[in-house]
Parts: sequence; structure tokens; C-alpha cells
Amino acid sequence: MRSRGFTIVEMLIAIAVLALLIFAVCDAVSHTVHLGALDLSRAGAARTSTALETRMSEEARSATSVFVPALDVLGQNNAGTSAHEVDFYRKLPGGSDAYVAYRFDSGAGTVTRYDYTLTGSTPQTTDADISASGILSFVPQAIDVGASGDVVGGSQIVPVSVYYGRAQSAGGNGVVVVSIMSGSAAGAPSRSSVLHLAAKSMPTDFAELVSSSSPPPHTGLHTVTFMVIPKVIKGVWHGGGPDGGWNDIHSVALSGSATFIGDGGDNVNWFDVSSQEPVLESGLYNLHNENGQNFQLSISCLDESCPQFVPLPQNIPGAPKGLVIFKTSQ
Repeated sequence: MRSRGFTIVEMLIAIAVLALLIFAVCDAVSHTVHLGALDLSRAGAARTSTALETRMSEEARSATSVFVPALDVLGQNNAGTSAHEVDFYRKLPGGSDAYVAYRFDSGAGTVTRYDYTLTGSTPQTTDADISASGILSFVPQAIDVGASGDVVGGSQIVPVSVYYGRAQSAGGNGVVVVSIMSGSAAGAPSRSSVLHLAAKSMPTDFAELVSSSSPPPHTGLHTVTFMVIPKVIKGVWHGGGPDGGWNDIHSVALSGSATFIGDGGDNVNWFDVSSQEPVLESGLYNLHNENGQNFQLSISCLDESCPQFVPLPQNIPGAPKGLVIFKTSQ
């Protein structure tokens, strides 16, 4: 007996059905892979900005101060509407200072973390790594804690500043608000968030620990009166008040005092100071003289903060006698 085979028509129908099945399976697999890639892209975009927020929050947790510097770590303008960097300062157990900066590069869409130290007022970077990419905007703003809107009765909270030797890195109860927006990627929507950063390592109370023994005699304390004038003055020195005194110079001059504290301050000169701190402002500085003896220098101005000035005495014809004259740095 002969078995019956497939006709040509039956073969064509079978091939067509098989092709449809293969197409359906391939389409389902392709759709699944596409959805998986889209989910990964969305998760990756979220992780980038979320990881940045988490990392900065951890920085604040161990920071003594969170602040927005006037110049960024590369020396570019970081004030007002140009702000694109937030910095963290901490005082290490050994007494040294440590600084960290998160700087946004709008051209590259990245936020880079920098470790840096300060030589005078100039940052010297020691390490850098990209913390986030695909960032559209990164805007930090320093505000009082009462203005954050996150504290009940915030308007009753008095702003507190704790000074650590440099005015711009002062700590306290201030808050830095950072607005972050990440871009869309591979179908993932853009994401925006607002992060509130405040120094967490600042204690709520201060305790001064002293020895029960008598303190050593305090020596090397002397004060020098100085005046800060603009870097460029048009014309000759002149008085502006009815008496023509140096206090009445159309408010172009600001008087202040420099107090040298410690044994190493007995024979100090301004060249010792300027070699270690090219620019001074209000605050307390730990320095040493040419013999290696340590001393502290306290800088203050009458009724307001001193502007940044170069601690090199100037010879100004007609200037008041008995005063050291400095010029502002800018």
C-alpha cells in the first residue's frame, strides 16, 4: 500500500503558518527586550541623580560646614545666579582642614566631586571623580534655616554662625538648598528634585575642657592698628570730613586691628604672615614665624567684616601716622 504525501498547496500553507509563528515569537522577544532596556535606562537615570543626592547627604552628615563659595574650586564665579558648586568643610581630629566640592559642568552635564586643600585662599585639588552625568541643572543656594519651609515655627529660629577661621566656610544652622534636574535618556523622563543640606557634625552644645592645674603664663600678645584702602585710589590721599581726619575719607577706608597671640608672635613681621596667607579677612589664623614658633593672628574691623586684603604694608604719601596701611586684594 502506498502512503499519501503532501501536495504543493499543503506545503505552502504549512510554511506560511510556521513563518507567522516565528514572526510572532520574534516580535514578542524583541518587545520584551526593548521594555527591559527602557526600564534599565530609566533606573540608570534615576540612580545617577539619586546616587548624587545620597552622596552629598552623606557628605553633610560628617561635615562641620556646608557652604556656597564665592569662587568655585577652579577659580570661576560661583555667586548669585551663577552658583553651580556646593562645598563641604570638616575639621579633622588632628586639627587639619578637609574640603570637598561638588561642581556642576553645564557643558558636559556632569557633577564632579573634588577633594581640595587651601593654600592661602586658593584651592589646590588633590582628587576628582565624576559623581553624576546626564544632569541638566544643578543650582545651590544658601539660606537661613527659618527660610527653608521645612521647620515648624522657622521664623522664630535665630540664625547662628560658628566661625572656623574663614568667613566663607563658617558653620552653624544655615541650610544649602540644591535644585537638581536630570535629563531624559532612551525614553526615560527627566527628573527634578530639591535637596536640603545642613552640617550634621555640629554639636548642639559647646563644652570647654580645661586642666585643673594653673595655666602657663600668656605671652606674646600685642595689637597692631591698621587701615584697609581700595587697591586703586584715584588722586592723592585726602580727607573728606570737616576735620579732614582719616575716619572721614568718603568711606573708602576701613580701620581694623590685628592681634598677635602666642610666643611666636613676639618677633613676627608681615612678611611671615603674607608668605603663609597671601590674602586676609576677618578671622583667626594659625601661623608660624621664621623660627618655626607658632602663633595666632586675629583680624577684625570696626563694626563690620574686613574685606579681603593683601597683608603687605603700603607706603602711602599723606597717610596717617602710626597706622599700617593695606590694600584690598581686588
